Amino acid sequence: MPYLVQKGNTIHIPAEFLGGEKSSTITVNWSQRLSSRQQDYYVCNYTVKSGGESDGVIYVQTDKLDDLKAKRIDGGDYNFRVDESFQYGQNQEQTKRFLVFHNMNNWPYQHRFVEPTITALGAEAKKFTGPLGLSDSDDGWNPAADVVQGVDMVARNFVGDYLHSY
Repeated sequence: MPYLVQKGNTIHIPAEFLGGEKSSTITVNWSQRLSSRQQDYYVCNYTVKSGGESDGVIYVQTDKLDDLKAKRIDGGDYNFRVDESFQYGQNQEQTKRFLVFHNMNNWPYQHRFVEPTITALGAEAKKFTGPLGLSDSDDGWNPAADVVQGVDMVARNFVGDYLHSY
């Protein structure tokens, strides 16, 4: 069984993807308490640096970026210890996990993060869909043709579950 990021692990996020020149953002939409909600998130890959070997995707609420940066565990790099301020989503088989750093008073379903990653980022989405378990091949990936298949995979793997807390 693959290693899944756990509370207490140290993760590394490349600085250029965390609000830097190569950053990507998505908008997450959901309903909560009978009202529509919307929030922008940075989408970044992370690598587990301690506690196990793994990689994955992290979603960081754009207006919480400074809060995350304040949690750096070393002065100059983007290494963070996963604690109770992170939430996570995972597929039903519990073989893939993504992290979310945001206002925990927001309660979007897990698939609300994954669907816009596929649809909004187009060809760029490929670097994120592999760690989520949504891309089977590295050759000839056609985002326009694969969006329907990707969203269908999301529906089978992530629909209806809220984020989990550590």
